[in-house]
Amino acid sequence: MTRFISALPLVLALACNAGSDKGTDKGTDKDDTDTTDTEDTSDFDGKTAATGADLTCFTPAADTTEWAPVGTVTVTSATVTLDGTIQDFEEEEPVSSRTVQLWFSDVAQGPSDTTGNGDANGKITIDDVPACAPLSWLAKEIAGLEEAKDTYKAHQVFGTGTAGTLKAEFNSVSNNTYRLIPTIVGISIDDTKSVIAGTVYGCGREADALPSDETGRVEGARVRVFSCPSADPAPEDCTTPVTNVEIKYFIENFPDRNQPYTSDDGLFGVFNVPPGTFRVEAYDSLDGTERILGGTIVTSYADSINIANIWAGYPDGVKYPASCFE
Repeated sequence: MTRFISALPLVLALACNAGSDKGTDKGTDKDDTDTTDTEDTSDFDGKTAATGADLTCFTPAADTTEWAPVGTVTVTSATVTLDGTIQDFEEEEPVSSRTVQLWFSDVAQGPSDTTGNGDANGKITIDDVPACAPLSWLAKEIAGLEEAKDTYKAHQVFGTGTAGTLKAEFNSVSNNTYRLIPTIVGISIDDTKSVIAGTVYGCGREADALPSDETGRVEGARVRVFSCPSADPAPEDCTTPVTNVEIKYFIENFPDRNQPYTSDDGLFGVFNVPPGTFRVEAYDSLDGTERILGGTIVTSYADSINIANIWAGYPDGVKYPASCFE
């Protein structure tokens, strides 16, 4: 998911363009969740896979249990050395003065399992990282700089690499980007909440492809958010729609206030998400029928960016590289 922000990247790439300011009123007594889904999809004229995205790995259905991927990971004890770069989410240029923390449990809480420090050119090496197991990471600036927001990503699965080494990229979102993108789309950011940003991918993209690889993105998908009852839920447990957030889409990696679904860059942003655990779901109109494409479980941390990519055919955001099945 890279450059989701061409403009703010969105904070994202993390970056977006359009909106309202309803998420800014911190004094409102309106709940962030609502048991009624208010989005009207009756006029949704979605277009799927307009940019070469492959959806043949599953049969879309209303119930994700009907198409959840089946497979057994055969690589269970390998480790890799990450030959990484820490780069600005928007500019896609290496940045210095950043650290990357990894949690091998895939839950970014408590002390991290390992930490790497980027050099003056944004290069970072992290040894003994588990391959073929989901983990979470945090790209964080050195204390006192006030240049960047904490940037989290969960469900990262690294493959086995070549000779035990694997290329990796870690995005860091600058404070300027964090503020700019929402402004472009007319949204005022609430620092007690977060931004969730990601890309909707089709079946053909490798799970450990670098964020700068723009292949396999899905056009025509919409995103919706559900709250979860616990910090470690099953996807089907997250059923309460979250309506008091702003969802925006991009065109050519730039936020657009009039874009109703993902363009060929596949990017989306969800603004002013309260702290907690949520399921972000992508859906589309296939053969005239609304179908779920995939989803991911995301933990929202206040005053941060949370990268949450969605893989077609996967209900929880965890996809394993092909090397994990060798």
